Amino acid sequence: MTIQASVKIEDLSSSDIKKSIDTIRNIIINGINDTKKVIFICGKDKSDKESYRFKISQLLEHNTNYQLAYPEDLFEDLLEGQANNSLLSLEQQLAEAVDLIILI
Repeated sequence: MTIQASVKIEDLSSSDIKKSIDTIRNIIINGINDTKKVIFICGKDKSDKESYRFKISQLLEHNTNYQLAYPEDLFEDLLEGQANNSLLSLEQQLAEAVDLIILI
């Protein structure tokens, strides 16, 4: 990540300098995490435009750092025979594959 600026230090307020230092400190401590977060979102049918699940998924889909996964897609794979696992092993795979599970 490259940040270029043509601002003189003298033109910055102490608040701006503090924010910049905090940002730099955060990058040094935590690094830059630009990987997508996978969110498994469960709830009412995803085609129901009045459901909270639909509304939340619409908000999250616009953020490029999130990839949404739906149980319908997982079950579709199961029905097609692409997964020959027990529910317990599927739960374990899901827990390892996603960053967040939302139940609505």
